Amino acid sequence: MDTNPNILIVGAGAGGLVLGYHLHLSGAEVTFYVREKRAEELGRPQMLYSYDQQEMNTYGDFNVITDFADVDASSVDFILVTLDGSAVRSSDGEQLLRRIGDAFRYSSAEILCFSVSVGIKDYYVETTGMNPERIKSGYFTFLSHPGVVPGQVVLSEAEKSELEKCDFAYRHFMGTGGVTLVGDKSDQALAQFADLYSSNPHSKCGVTDAVTAQMADLIFPIFVANRIGDWPGPDAVVQDKSLWSMACGASREIARLPVFGWKGSFAAVFLRGFVWRFAWLWMHKKCWPLDFDAFNRFHHGAKVIAQDIDILRDYLALGKKSGMEMPALTRLVGEVERA
Repeated sequence: MDTNPNILIVGAGAGGLVLGYHLHLSGAEVTFYVREKRAEELGRPQMLYSYDQQEMNTYGDFNVITDFADVDASSVDFILVTLDGSAVRSSDGEQLLRRIGDAFRYSSAEILCFSVSVGIKDYYVETTGMNPERIKSGYFTFLSHPGVVPGQVVLSEAEKSELEKCDFAYRHFMGTGGVTLVGDKSDQALAQFADLYSSNPHSKCGVTDAVTAQMADLIFPIFVANRIGDWPGPDAVVQDKSLWSMACGASREIARLPVFGWKGSFAAVFLRGFVWRFAWLWMHKKCWPLDFDAFNRFHHGAKVIAQDIDILRDYLALGKKSGMEMPALTRLVGEVERA
């Protein structure tokens, strides 16, 4: 890899820009692929507010393209796709992946997909027509949002004035970890990206195995239950005994699916209501001064709710295929669809 690796990021929303900013700090040359309207908006430096450092950062050292023909495919080291799972599986998302395949199939660029969806890697391979070994997946362990969103997302008065000035704000809630890649740590491409990303001073990249990574999906029934209750806070959801029992039961049912192996079976024993309540309160504490419920009301309650429901539907289908009864998950999917 060159001294200054070239990174192409597909999408320049809250996640894409925060990702690009930290790669820039790591010495990478970053280019964003966006639509025409978004390209105009990126004609000026972007203001990114870090809850972690409590400071505003100016990010303007990036390139913008609206056509893959505008970049030399042979010069790109990594392509990072930041669309959510539902968006990437839409007709527009499918066409986008096909264009990526056509533009980079014969290059050496590796694709890192940060789309969250069951079976997402297989979908990328099939749609792009690229070698499966060149497609990796990962997820963010930072929370990011536009500076101004519906509802109040900060608990601190000091941050409120800062958000009015920024384009996007972000908060790491797993220490300094910002990105986790999925695969074998001996994979050369994963190791190269992890080393590159982790060379910046504020955000790190780790690598984990597929089953451990997929177990993060066990929280989606909890997200959906909060969506049904309109994000009233962990204690209020817990007090709705029927809803809370349904969500925790659905999480355990998913954990018992064969795809999760022994790790899922072990987790299913412990994923009781009090455990999820404790975890939710812990995340609240880790995210301060970002309001965890307010952020999720915006993110999982509106922005990516279609993705969340699709994930639960996919696990329900896997359960039926495996001959498993999943009554709690069935009820939860029905409730959120009605909501």
